Amino acid sequence: MPDMYKQDIFAIPYNLLKNLNIKLLIFDLDNTLIDKNHDTLNSQTKTLLTKLKKDFEVVILSNTVRKNRITKIKNDYDIEIITKALKPTNAGLKKIKNIKNYSKNQIAIIGDQLLTDIALAKRNKFYSILVDYQIKDIEKITAINRQIEKLIFKKNKLKRGDYYE
Repeated sequence: MPDMYKQDIFAIPYNLLKNLNIKLLIFDLDNTLIDKNHDTLNSQTKTLLTKLKKDFEVVILSNTVRKNRITKIKNDYDIEIITKALKPTNAGLKKIKNIKNYSKNQIAIIGDQLLTDIALAKRNKFYSILVDYQIKDIEKITAINRQIEKLIFKKNKLKRGDYYE
């Protein structure tokens, strides 16, 4: 289970993370920062990331292989984006430029899936933050993951929408 569960990236108490000495925020892309059907970050998300970059290093770590989409986001916004991350494996983490500058307790992973984002954080002993997904997925693997997530939530007597920190 994640260390924190919030409705979306805007509900996260980033001051708390700063007080916990978190220095590196690793965001998932699809359905965390952006609706997977869009190719650009909305203005609210851009504003938040700009603000966060004053206090944290910010990286996007995504399993996506849609290069055109990533290129558009990189061109619109100056941020490190790692694609083909193969979460929940550590393959993508190894590509993050400055990750070695941080201890495990200074890193947080923020994402919408227990079986990829949160599993990766937990395996590496990073702080983990689950957010609700932006749209219901239609991809088979994600649909399967969502069914498994329901079982995990039920086993732990939690449900989507019961937020905590």
